[in-house]
Amino acid sequence: MRKQICFLIYFGLAQAAFSQTDSAVFISKTGNDGDATLYNGRVHVGYLNSIEGSAYYGANEWQPGTLVFQGVPYRDVHLKYDLVADEVLVLHPNGFTGVILFTPRIQSFRLGNRSFVHLPDHQPSGLKAGLYEELSKGEVSLYAKRSKLIKETTITTGVERKFIDQSSYYIWKDGAYYAVRNEKAIFDILADKKSDLAEWMKASNINYKSSPENTLLKIVAHYNQLSR
Repeated sequence: MRKQICFLIYFGLAQAAFSQTDSAVFISKTGNDGDATLYNGRVHVGYLNSIEGSAYYGANEWQPGTLVFQGVPYRDVHLKYDLVADEVLVLHPNGFTGVILFTPRIQSFRLGNRSFVHLPDHQPSGLKAGLYEELSKGEVSLYAKRSKLIKETTITTGVERKFIDQSSYYIWKDGAYYAVRNEKAIFDILADKKSDLAEWMKASNINYKSSPENTLLKIVAHYNQLSR
């Protein structure tokens, strides 16, 4: 079937059109004051089953994780990271209610072996305050902004919708964040070791375009090794 129209609906519009998120506030009845704070919030129901793929990081299912919320660490909580709305959800102890956490109050969280942190706004790089995956931490650190949008395609039999992954990358160096948009940007950011990195990449047959994220991880690791 020939696809006739293809356009992207960004998460704000997509959430309004396709999310089943309930804006009602859920009031926790747990006895612990800290838990009550964690489990109070808007209720998240989900997205239409007709949309292909998943709106969440990793999987649709709840994932065991850890969380630092308002400075309080929580272990053995079940989380989802909604990449369309850019919101973290916590499963209430009742076993079925998903509560949306207020993003500015999240300091960090982990899903499996993946770490996420809340970074501040940094206008020079275009980095907006929010949640970022911490891919590598050292003298130079690497972060990824994960997101998803809903791609809508009109076909002869109706409308086809699917979740599409997107990632953007930032390097932290000398107290500032830098957006990594291409290979040239890497060498501009890490200019103090540009020659060493270029020589190493050539000798190692590393190609940025074929796998940007893996290449960035290798470059940052090598830079940190050179800086020791």
